[in-house]
Amino acid sequence: MRLSVGFPPELSRFIAAKGSITLDGVSLTVNAVTDRELSVMVIPHTLSVTTLGELRSGAPINLEVDTLARYAVRYLEVSAGNSEVGLKDALRQAGYQGLGNT
Repeated sequence: MRLSVGFPPELSRFIAAKGSITLDGVSLTVNAVTDRELSVMVIPHTLSVTTLGELRSGAPINLEVDTLARYAVRYLEVSAGNSEVGLKDALRQAGYQGLGNT
């Protein structure tokens, strides 16, 4: 099932297609995103064992953006004037280990 969720425009910088989002405590991958709406695909099992299967159009939902996205945006905002340091380098310096050698 495709689930579409509206969100405040100030969150758009934290949400990207193929990125992570949490809806009512369920971690999902964003399928598509616009300035004010995201959509995810939810499998039948997830619908049956979570509250997502009980949602109705227009119902409120708890939305949490990806933690790494928040850190990346914050870093870019703080270091906007320093073009010498790339995002991967900054994350490595901060101790993030999931980037490999690419």
